[in-house]
Amino acid sequence: MSKPVATIHKRPLVAVVYGEIFYQFGDAAKYFRSPYDQYRIYTGFNYEVFKNIKVDLAYCYVSQQRIFGRDTDVQNAICAFVTFGNFVSRFTK
Repeated sequence: MSKPVATIHKRPLVAVVYGEIFYQFGDAAKYFRSPYDQYRIYTGFNYEVFKNIKVDLAYCYVSQQRIFGRDTDVQNAICAFVTFGNFVSRFTK
């Protein structure tokens, strides 16, 4: 989910939130107590610095079940990304 929250230099600052749940199936899940494998929550902001070039700054929480389902790893991360949109189309005519 994303929603513009402000305008800076005529470009929107966009709030971004999403979650992902991963499940194991088939042979990959035979050693797990449940098919649940991993869960991620991502929240942050993105801003289009130049046309088709965006910068993202976000927080990511990851919970991952270890094999046999006894332990869970938890990770907290601050992420920064640069995204190039329509990059290939700029060089092809």
